Amino acid sequence: MRTFALLYLAIAASVALAVPTSSADSDSPDNIEAIVSNLPPDEGPLCPAPGIEPPPTVPSNSEIITDAVDQTISNTPSKLKRDNEHKKRYTTLPLPVGWFYAFKNLNGATETSSYMTYKILPASTPNLAQAGADFCQSVVGCTFFNIYTEKFGPNPADKVIKCSLYSLPSSADQATNVGQWRDGYLVTISGSWGFSRILHPTVPGYTAEKLDGAINGKRANPTDPDPYMGYASISATDPSLCASACEDKTAFDSQHPTGGTYKACNFFNFYILIRNGVPYKTICSFYIIPFDNSFAVNYGYSTSTDTYTIGDSWGFTRVPQQGTGGIVTV
Repeated sequence: MRTFALLYLAIAASVALAVPTSSADSDSPDNIEAIVSNLPPDEGPLCPAPGIEPPPTVPSNSEIITDAVDQTISNTPSKLKRDNEHKKRYTTLPLPVGWFYAFKNLNGATETSSYMTYKILPASTPNLAQAGADFCQSVVGCTFFNIYTEKFGPNPADKVIKCSLYSLPSSADQATNVGQWRDGYLVTISGSWGFSRILHPTVPGYTAEKLDGAINGKRANPTDPDPYMGYASISATDPSLCASACEDKTAFDSQHPTGGTYKACNFFNFYILIRNGVPYKTICSFYIIPFDNSFAVNYGYSTSTDTYTIGDSWGFTRVPQQGTGGIVTV
């Protein structure tokens, strides 16, 4: 529990650092290109718990085949065989309620920068998928888990079932951890299943609406104040972190009024920014007034090298609203 608490604090701290401390001065709608250009460099994987190793850096398939020729080892790719009983079991993993299959029964484990932690599941576990879902739900910010078997030695008993957790959704394209050399043995992965959480986020004090894209919030009238209050980039899919940042923005502005008024954060747009088909960042955009799905018209953009799209976009409206049109008089 101490590790999970530290992880939560680390994520919350990243939000606090990313959130601007004052509202924008110009009309700045939620522009994906502007957000991407201002994102910090990619972070590495989140630190796992003490004494727990993250998934290993894995050689490519071609490197494995080459090494099999060059090294004296206790097994080679031509000798690797699936355990029939294990294979049969893994073709029937049930789907936990509230989750959907990202991929099924692959020979590679998930390998992305949103890795959080993992644990070994006993082979006697009656429902591996449900055990993985329970593990993921016990860790703040987890939205994806990968269950797979790792064969680490020549004996039939030399294998473990692992469950790895991630803060962002994944797909078969990221199941690239196919094994590695360890003490002269080619460790392999089999029976790999990926599960993504169906997001129906709820935040106390806010109402939620599923959106078709990212919000492009604008002034209703030219004389209205700029509704946009900036954004935060986080490595988790927990909208309550965005709500906390929204409240913090209001608290800061209330301590620094201008002309006897200040802006209050009454709405935020929570979505996953996807780069080239792979979940990249979670974005929280903040506004002084709420916007509905008719303003969710920002679907992403492309550069010469990358394509950015929007996934799992939600609008959260504060209840009750603060001020008149988001402006509070001191």
